[in-house]
Amino acid sequence: MTGLNQRNNQAQSAGECSEICTSPNCVASAARLITNMDLDVDPCEDFYEYSCGGWHKSNVIPEDDSHYAVPSKLIKSLEIQCKELIERKPPPSETAAIRKARNFYQSCMNEDILTQRGSEPLKALLRELGGWPVVNDGVYDEGTWTLEDVLAASRIQLDRNFLFHNRISVDAADSNAHILTFDQPILGLENRDYFLRNESIKGLEAYQKYMIDMALYVRGDSDREEVTRQMQEVLNFEKKMANISMTQLAKRRAQIMNQKVSVSYLKRRIPAINWTRYFQLVMNTSSVDHSMELVVYSPQYLLGLNQMLLETPNRTIANYVVWRAVTHTMDMMNTEARSIRQTFLKVVSGEKKERARWIQCIDNTNTYMAHALGALFVQEKFDVESKETAFKMIGHMRDALYSIINSTDWMDDVTKQKALQKAFAIREQIGYEEKLLNFTHLDGLYEGVDITVDQYFENAVQIMSEHARKLFGKLDESVDRYGWSTAPVVVNAYYQFPSNSITFPAGILQPPYFSRRYSRSMNYGGIGVVIGHELMHAFDDKGRHFDIDGNLGIWWSNSSSQSFQRKAQCLVDQYSNYQYEDLGMNINGWQTLGENIADNGGLKEAFMAYRHSVEETGKEEPLLPGINLTHNQIFFLSFGQLWCGLHRDQDRINSLKTDYHSPLKFRVWGSVSNSEHFAKAFNCPTGSPMNPTKKCGVW
Repeated sequence: MTGLNQRNNQAQSAGECSEICTSPNCVASAARLITNMDLDVDPCEDFYEYSCGGWHKSNVIPEDDSHYAVPSKLIKSLEIQCKELIERKPPPSETAAIRKARNFYQSCMNEDILTQRGSEPLKALLRELGGWPVVNDGVYDEGTWTLEDVLAASRIQLDRNFLFHNRISVDAADSNAHILTFDQPILGLENRDYFLRNESIKGLEAYQKYMIDMALYVRGDSDREEVTRQMQEVLNFEKKMANISMTQLAKRRAQIMNQKVSVSYLKRRIPAINWTRYFQLVMNTSSVDHSMELVVYSPQYLLGLNQMLLETPNRTIANYVVWRAVTHTMDMMNTEARSIRQTFLKVVSGEKKERARWIQCIDNTNTYMAHALGALFVQEKFDVESKETAFKMIGHMRDALYSIINSTDWMDDVTKQKALQKAFAIREQIGYEEKLLNFTHLDGLYEGVDITVDQYFENAVQIMSEHARKLFGKLDESVDRYGWSTAPVVVNAYYQFPSNSITFPAGILQPPYFSRRYSRSMNYGGIGVVIGHELMHAFDDKGRHFDIDGNLGIWWSNSSSQSFQRKAQCLVDQYSNYQYEDLGMNINGWQTLGENIADNGGLKEAFMAYRHSVEETGKEEPLLPGINLTHNQIFFLSFGQLWCGLHRDQDRINSLKTDYHSPLKFRVWGSVSNSEHFAKAFNCPTGSPMNPTKKCGVW
């Protein structure tokens, strides 16, 4: 193969095999790598474009999306597979849970019935929420309306609060127990900056139009002037909520504060809400223990909210809460209502049209009935042998993590030993939860819901309500430390702080991340880096505060903490200097610190594990055909190609404001430019863009 500059070919690994693999799997692997690359780019100048230039030239962002990236292709593939499975004629003996999932999907697909029913299902829900005043249908009654009733009704019916976020979580101070937690809510425009900065005026105008048009749709008349007046009050109210909300960075820092208060504290400091009444309703009890402990992540927000509620008319509060309930149910609405939302999305995300209905319905089935669809997928489509291969890889990754921690020269011995013990205790969850294939268990997950093919809206509300009921029922139960928090058909991976565990669902154990037919260099550069990333979250700026048992506490010495902060500051400065020049916007290095630590440490860990696996076998693999690269180089190329992607401008702006991850290009630049292994593999001159003299890294 031509096009690679000579220095890349000189950076061979010791003992690199000269044999060329010509099997169909090797040919296909090489072809994919080559197709995605741009060989006219020097990898030492811009490794991202070198890895992904071909991908960028041969792909476009679909009109129904704000971005398109490597995970997007895999998600599309999984959606197609799930569609084929759920539309297939079921066997007579099919388990009830999967039958309900099929009914749910069919009810979503039945657009004729959705059109016939119009806004009636939504109006029935609005009656449960005490009415939407702006609709002017006689349901809302100023004299009998109470805030606590509507807050509890939205929590019970829709599994959501809209003035604050309230759920049952694992107690950070005792990972075996559950506790009630309170936080600020997600706003209608997600990021507070939309409401507060002048450059967001177009998005804010589109949001207001969305409010007005939906209210008119439900009202069924054209009194735009009156609706506009009331929804302007709602918008002003939400602007005030944004003003008292924390930034993304402050939210992340608050999650390690774990400030506990009592119900009595809420009653005393936030008297605008009748907390006794609220808890009676959501917990289905006549008596409330006012000494019960709660965790409040955003106390200043709740104090500010209290003042807002005291100063705001009930009608405006009711209009806001119900408006947010309406937005939460938009996926369950008919085409006319969804087209109103689509007009809004076109402005704020750049999505030009709605996704195909079958895609929406597969995704919604995977949201509302994830375990049933996941069980069907695992039975029919998942390569179970992949679990064993992944377990072996995790073993090598864990060894590499031990080695990295053990070799640190900035931790004292006591802290280091505790870190090693925590690393050793990390548990892995691979593919799917075994009991999903126990159909008695699976059916039990959905025994409280009755899913019919002609009532999509009610089906979704039933499932949300059942989830809320089960969630609050956990308050007095011990935590299942071995339970899964995600379903199988998910293209993502997770580290859970409370259980000190990593999870890799079946959805991500697929090409291009992983295949039993890939070379080791490709697998370690793919899923290996993802594994390393999740393992490193146990020791990032947030994870390091949790001990071996997943409890929040102080187990680092002052000197080791100070050394961590100094090394982290280097990463903060490095990433804060990365800029989208065409937008004139920089990354927030503090906001993305945890993910940047995991990216950098995970890449280092995966490369060490890869080299260990080679040493364990005693020989290098045969080279791939038609691509003049060593396997060390292919490892890094596989990593780079994980992040190929295209984004609309609005999506790039949104991600800089809200995402804890750095943008794709900078994830690659940042990680490889800090890697001595990368510089050696590609023989990059010192001082070149991808091999700067100053390198950063915590681990």
